Amino acid sequence: MNRLLEIYARGLINSLPKEQVLFCADMLREMHSNMDGQTRDFFKNKTIRYQAKLDAALEIFTDNFELQSFAKTLAANSRLDILPDVIKFFPDYALKFLDKTPAKVTLKVEIDEEIKNQIENFITENYGKNTPIEYAYKPNMIGGIVIKYRDNEIDLSINNKFEGLKEALIN
Repeated sequence: MNRLLEIYARGLINSLPKEQVLFCADMLREMHSNMDGQTRDFFKNKTIRYQAKLDAALEIFTDNFELQSFAKTLAANSRLDILPDVIKFFPDYALKFLDKTPAKVTLKVEIDEEIKNQIENFITENYGKNTPIEYAYKPNMIGGIVIKYRDNEIDLSINNKFEGLKEALIN
């Protein structure tokens, strides 16, 4: 399935003016975060007429001609069923394609500006000044920080320290 999503995501990127790729990625990320299970089920449902799905897709993309054209391409290939998956897949793929992969910072709770500035300085020094940063919060973390960038992970979480102690005690 990922290969199919990658093909359609690359096709969408190639159909967009370069300056619109990030805009569309942000737009689709927002759409995905607001998408409910009913919308996903609607496009997956094989009993719903093709034209109804196409009309819904065009309505979703009402403000963007390029995305409407993309929906028509999916419809022409009888692949409107994967539209919610493409909407989910595209933002991260576009960032990788444009070499704008974000550093993902995971913390237990929201942090103050001073600590955010320290994290941003660290990421700038180690990964480059144009590296975007995405913050995620996991209440189940005991504490600490995890920074992921591409294949590199710095895990300074207390959870990781406990796992290390657990392994040491077991062995």
